[in-house]
Amino acid sequence: MKKRDENYAFSSGVIRSNEKTLLSAADLKKVLEGKDLSSALSVLTEFGYGEGKGDGGQGNPDAVLAQETERVREVVFSSLPDPKELEFLLYPYDYHNLKVILKGEVLGTEVENLLTKNGSLEAGKLKAKVLERDFSDMTDAMRAGLEEALESYSKTRDSQRIDLILDKACYRDMTEAALELGSKFLTEYVELLVDLANVKTFVRIREIGKSEEFLKEVFLEGGSLDMGTLAELYREDYGKVAERLDVYGFHDIISQGASEVREKESFALLEKLCDNRKIAYLREGKYMAMGIEPAATFLLVKESEITNLRIILYGIASGISKEITEERLRETYV
Repeated sequence: MKKRDENYAFSSGVIRSNEKTLLSAADLKKVLEGKDLSSALSVLTEFGYGEGKGDGGQGNPDAVLAQETERVREVVFSSLPDPKELEFLLYPYDYHNLKVILKGEVLGTEVENLLTKNGSLEAGKLKAKVLERDFSDMTDAMRAGLEEALESYSKTRDSQRIDLILDKACYRDMTEAALELGSKFLTEYVELLVDLANVKTFVRIREIGKSEEFLKEVFLEGGSLDMGTLAELYREDYGKVAERLDVYGFHDIISQGASEVREKESFALLEKLCDNRKIAYLREGKYMAMGIEPAATFLLVKESEITNLRIILYGIASGISKEITEERLRETYV
């Protein structure tokens, strides 16, 4: 059940103050115009990145961005009356780690460099618990997903089913948490995540020649898009698919993104347009004066900002042209 908005008065005040630090498209361009990595990182200090902790990881993009991620999470979660309320937004990172750990175990491969620190559960402890089959401190969906994945692998020896089962568990977990929180805005955001995941899967498996039956196997429940619609459109050209999915706000994702997958075998534009769709949804909540929504939105749009900065910084480090890097950037919230 959702708490009264008044319970979030302190949080909303903190978040509104911090929203002033969000970078605009013009700010990102200023970083991009740096003549080298050192210059770009120096510009970032003007926007508060790296402040207050030694040299802020200057010269090391990963350190700078990781520090800002940590700072933002501290701001957001410490402002809430109950920090656990928004942990479900970090579940995709937890489930990424669970998939990596479990597949590393069954395939006998090292996974340390594949784990992320961005989840709600500490990666090293999570690994130890999974290997010991100690699923305490995990959500019900995590436990059930792990048990199902282990059982499935023991029967099929197909490690890809680990991904499939845990992906479904992740979105089920997020859906249940959003519903329990009682926020219509965040519940519909999770529905959008499910829809976008299904759209990307729809395109990917079409392009590798899988059947509609496989689509039914990998389809994620919990979104507004139904399996019947996608199955009906499975053999149609992308123009017709785009028209049918326009009502969900997915027209450009299909007409431009999916078409580029077909023509260039590149998912870059598809991923970018899906990310832009998420930002467009989050902008709809910009004027919610009070409640848990401002904190959730700030956490999510800051994550998108850091994705943009990662694209810029690694583009500069790799010698990619500014024009190509700019094409890859996601829309900004401000």
